[in-house]
Amino acid sequence: GFWEDAVVDNIDEEYDRLVQHLRDSAREAEGSRATKGRLSYETLELIRQRGVARAAGNYQLTSELAKRCREAIKEDLKERRAAVLAEAAEAGKSIRNARRDFANRKTKMTALRRPD
Repeated sequence: GFWEDAVVDNIDEEYDRLVQHLRDSAREAEGSRATKGRLSYETLELIRQRGVARAAGNYQLTSELAKRCREAIKEDLKERRAAVLAEAAEAGKSIRNARRDFANRKTKMTALRRPD
């Protein structure tokens, strides 16, 4: 009857809203330039591949990719740090402050920590 139709319409609307929200969230996450600026395209691609391997349950590959991710991220951050300090030096700003600023903004990659 009428009530069932109303409920079904509501569920459809809810679902459409949810899908739209997920799309918006994904788009916003895509545009998080802070991470993009720190990590190279190659590193982001490695991280994506690691996610695919993990989803597929391929632990051997996941482990291998995770190791490469950690190395790539370390390398990217090292380059970024050098760039930040060089920029500060050129602009005649305090290198100590630039270094502190960089350290404070360094995102902790807890999910990637492994003793190797």
